[in-house]
Amino acid sequence: MSHRPEYRETIKTVLGADATFASYTQISAWANAVNAEVLPAWFVATPREQPSRSAHGQSQRVTDLIVGLKRLGGDAIEDALDADAVVIERLVIGALRTRERDCELTVIDIKTDGGAEQRVGTLTLTFRITAWMPDPALS
Repeated sequence: MSHRPEYRETIKTVLGADATFASYTQISAWANAVNAEVLPAWFVATPREQPSRSAHGQSQRVTDLIVGLKRLGGDAIEDALDADAVVIERLVIGALRTRERDCELTVIDIKTDGGAEQRVGTLTLTFRITAWMPDPALS
């Protein structure tokens, strides 16, 4: 298995097993529209990777892993999303950081849409995973 699907599956398993997110709906990262009835919902994606040759026989792979979460809320929706971000950061870094691989949070984005009582908040966390692997050209 390629490392990118492994990253996604690891995080899906970790989030799905956590008490905070186990009852949330897992959705596709590439869904065009999300119906309010499925919220709260989360997704995982690995949209970008930057490979480089770090040494003879070794490749460095820098992969962006995104965890997104959508939820309904009122005036305190940003506070709820901030609390979710703390848990997600701990879970993702705990699951992916090893001796052979680094994982760090690089960006947290929060966006709210709508008004009145039913606002939709979107939290997006971008992690940078740096892994050192055998050079694929020599495999």
